[in-house]
Amino acid sequence: MNPRNTDVRRADAAYEYAVTVLNVNDPAGAKVDSALELLTFAARNGHVEARASVGRLCHAFGKGLAASRDEEMEWLLTACRAGSTTAQRRFRDLDMDRYTTTMRGIRQEHGAICPLLNKVLLIESLSMREAGGLANNVCGDLHESAITGNAALLLKVPQLLPPNEYECENFLGETPLVVACREGHMAVVEMLLARGANAAHETACGVTPLHFLAAFDDDDIPGVASALLKHGADIEKVCEQGWAYKGSFDSLFGQVAGSPLLWAVAAGNLCAVRTLLAQGADPLAMERYAPTLSGSISRNSAFTWAAVLHQFDLLEAIVDAIKGNPNLRKRFVAECAEPGGQGYRALCHAIDWSPALRVREYLLHGSECPSVALSCVRLLVESGIDPAHFIGSSARDRSRKINHPFVAASASGHPAILQYMWEYRGGSLRPPPKLWITALFCTVFEGLRANFDFLVDCRGDTAANVKLDTKAVIETLSFTNDPYFTVGVLRLIRRHGVALSPADAHMIFYYAVLLNHFDVARKVFETHDISLTKRRGGETMLCDLISTSFDHPNMEPGISFFLSLASPRDKLFWNVGYLDNTGVTALQCAACAPIEKSPASPSTFALILEHFSEPKYLNAQLKATHLGDSAGYTALHLAVHRRNIDAVARLVEKPGIETNLQTSQGRTPMDICVDQALRYQTEEQTRFRADTAPTKRIIDNLSILDLLLNAENEGRISKYSTLLIRRTEDEFTLVDAVKGKIW
Repeated sequence: MNPRNTDVRRADAAYEYAVTVLNVNDPAGAKVDSALELLTFAARNGHVEARASVGRLCHAFGKGLAASRDEEMEWLLTACRAGSTTAQRRFRDLDMDRYTTTMRGIRQEHGAICPLLNKVLLIESLSMREAGGLANNVCGDLHESAITGNAALLLKVPQLLPPNEYECENFLGETPLVVACREGHMAVVEMLLARGANAAHETACGVTPLHFLAAFDDDDIPGVASALLKHGADIEKVCEQGWAYKGSFDSLFGQVAGSPLLWAVAAGNLCAVRTLLAQGADPLAMERYAPTLSGSISRNSAFTWAAVLHQFDLLEAIVDAIKGNPNLRKRFVAECAEPGGQGYRALCHAIDWSPALRVREYLLHGSECPSVALSCVRLLVESGIDPAHFIGSSARDRSRKINHPFVAASASGHPAILQYMWEYRGGSLRPPPKLWITALFCTVFEGLRANFDFLVDCRGDTAANVKLDTKAVIETLSFTNDPYFTVGVLRLIRRHGVALSPADAHMIFYYAVLLNHFDVARKVFETHDISLTKRRGGETMLCDLISTSFDHPNMEPGISFFLSLASPRDKLFWNVGYLDNTGVTALQCAACAPIEKSPASPSTFALILEHFSEPKYLNAQLKATHLGDSAGYTALHLAVHRRNIDAVARLVEKPGIETNLQTSQGRTPMDICVDQALRYQTEEQTRFRADTAPTKRIIDNLSILDLLLNAENEGRISKYSTLLIRRTEDEFTLVDAVKGKIW
């Protein structure tokens, strides 16, 4: 295997895992450090996205980058050449002079926006020239000049060339003017417009030169916009998404389908947004329909898209434009009043902190993410979007699955937004207990510790409901293994004035043991009057735990913890459940489930046997009030009856075990084994089977027979003594018969 390919794959894996960790974990969590270490590893192994983002992310989290400044600058240079806008911003912040010089060279080579695409297009231009002919040569020169910004090459093209000659297209349907705008080459754009290039030209995806306004320097943007509009550009032209322009994770273009204003917002260019708004662009115009993977339709406007990444400056510019235009203001008021309208969607975007976009926001806003998000929410509310208006929307429009704003705030990851919603208009958004629990589950599911603490601490400010508090504790134990949440949620039932009923306390204790939350179980056991022998549905908790182990592995830690708690051993042992209306012991329950047919796991049975290994426990018999089939059974009888080989093997080795105790019907364990052998043999002979090999039950039964024969106290037959020719009517061991001693 090529070592280089191995390094590349490792770098890819490290980057993908690190981004996932940063997207889904609390920013203050310990996993952030390991994620940044993985990003540094990926950067050192040549991963371009890691090189572009690791320095910025370390700064956002207040961590030091484990690389020298020179090493990071080399990483950034590589990423800048690949078209990463994140790397370009970081490069500019670290060394403005070097950035200016470097970017000038990059723009003149393959461009700084879509370098990989431009490499292909330059090859296409070369092919045109090689094909020969004046038209091909002119087209090749025009496109190369547009890509590289080489105005001198454009000057070689005859000035008297007919305007339609400037409309030659590359394979994307781009004219030289579109390409020059995409790469932000102001001088080339001015020359092309002066020579009659069509400013309203549309590519195969409907993209026009004005869609690339964000590619220009801020000083050039107003002039470019005016020139394009003067030459016929359509300010409201809606295009498709243009996937060809999305060459990297942070590409300026190709993110949305819509108008030039929406593209400027998606590119995050404040100057372009202000310029287009000043020229009359509509911030409420919807993007083109974009079916999602689920088949639903996702639509955004420049207004709602600005809220997606919490771009406050852009959102503020749009809100100001709406306020200053009577027609826009009227439409905006109507949108705010409509459930599911743009006002609601923008507010939801601002409240929410999508896990899919968190790394993008860290790169954009750094450590200011929480404050920027809160500023966006405040701005929208102050502009007339009332969160309280949407509380009942879910009941009126369930097909949209509109969430309560407070629940969205709980899952947002920004405690400041949650507190803002909690205090909004004197607490008008505070949820009822059921909705509060939903919000709490969101914080646990998302791993948001600060929001979780806020909700738990504020629980007393909502209507009391102990049953729902109990449910919240149990559901939290089921949701996560993080002790921060499982132990922290106990504060709900420790609040002043909360009186937990014995039944609720036992339920919490039981689930804590069942789910291996032993710290929680011990705290509940120590603070509440927990009876370890309390029954539920006729079974004690120990019986329930044993029965659960029949179907679920890894129950041994819970059972071991339960047995370790102080309690009289006899009380835990006797009558844990019922079989044929007769109480069974813990050992009998472990040997054979009272209800289920599957035996307990070997480790569970070994655990119970070790705890109850005295002869009085080993030889305890079912004390039936009637002579049923199971009357007088011991744990060994039950283990033989259910073909629990491991239980039989462990029992016959225990000192003090009586292997020949008889049931109320006079049957020893060996009798049961022989009886089953005869029954299985008869059933096999009368049943059509293509395979004549012994079935598993026959093999298991023979294995148990062998264990009984080889036990220290050999298994004896009592009921079936007439099956063999013998010298006396007294009982005899089957071993004697096998050895040929009785004939």
